[in-house]
Amino acid sequence: MPLVEREDGIWVVFTRRSEDVPTHKGQVAFPGGSRDPADADLEATALREAEEEVGIPAGDVEVVGRLDDYFTISGFVVAPYVGFVPDGISWRPNPRECAEVLEIPLRELLSEGYFAKIFRRAGMKRAVLFYRARGQVVWGATAAMLRDFLDRIGEIK
Repeated sequence: MPLVEREDGIWVVFTRRSEDVPTHKGQVAFPGGSRDPADADLEATALREAEEEVGIPAGDVEVVGRLDDYFTISGFVVAPYVGFVPDGISWRPNPRECAEVLEIPLRELLSEGYFAKIFRRAGMKRAVLFYRARGQVVWGATAAMLRDFLDRIGEIK
């Protein structure tokens, strides 16, 4: 979960996944992906994936923490890391994976809040979270990770 600190506050960086990826096409997400055998640990995976997807140099990220693992409905286990990246970074989205880079002010995500819809799948009910900000819809696993982060910083206030 890349964050950028600016004079007007903290901004959260998302990607819109390309239509060429095998899963979650066109969805708003955080940069990330699968661990490679050469990755020292999951933090190294997160940093490598952020560099591959949107061009954030791993050495320019100040990792400040890790959120709880998230188990997606599609069978993935996500280990989300939170880190600050320099303001003014030149995004270089990898077009195979990332259609665009989106930046949304944290204050808007906090003020807009979230809503949930109940879906039935295979006879089970599941609540799916949604956030709306700047014309974007953040939902599913990304929204759940975002809510975990927002809940944690809300406790700090």
